[in-house]
Amino acid sequence: MDIDISRLKAQYVPNKPELWELEHFEEFTLERRTLLADAINHMLQSLSETPSLWVVSDLQLLETRVNIIERQMRELIARRLYDARADEAWDLIPRELRNSIQGRIDKQLSELPFEAQEFETLEKRLEKCQFSDYLKIVRSIGCCLKWILAILKY
Repeated sequence: MDIDISRLKAQYVPNKPELWELEHFEEFTLERRTLLADAINHMLQSLSETPSLWVVSDLQLLETRVNIIERQMRELIARRLYDARADEAWDLIPRELRNSIQGRIDKQLSELPFEAQEFETLEKRLEKCQFSDYLKIVRSIGCCLKWILAILKY
C-alpha cells in the first residue's frame, strides 16, 4: 500500500504497517487513540496561555502513563495478595523487601508522624515500593507474568 506518510500523520494513523493488518486491529486502535489524545492535549493547550490541568509535554505524557501503569500494577498486586491471604497478605512479600518498604515508611513517619494511619492498608504500604519491587513480589509468590501483561494491555 503506497500512502504518503504526511497523509497518515494528518489522520493520526500509526506509521507502523504491521498494525494495518486486521489481526492487529486492537493494537492499531490503541496506538491511534494515544496519538489522537496527545494531539488534542496539545491543541487545547495552544488555545490558552494559562497553565492547564492536563499534561502537555512528551515527558509529562510519559510520566503520566508510567504512573498509571504503576498504580494499576499496585492495585492488582494488592488485590491478588489480599485474595490469597486476606489480612496476612503483607506476609507474602519477601522479608527483605518488606523490611525495605517498611524502612521507607518509617523514614516518612519520622518526619510526619501524624501520617501513621495512612499505612494501615496493604495498598498504601505498596505505594512505598519502587517500580522494580513489583516484579520481585510477583516472582516471589509464584504468579505468572499474565498479571503484568494484563495491565500493559490496558
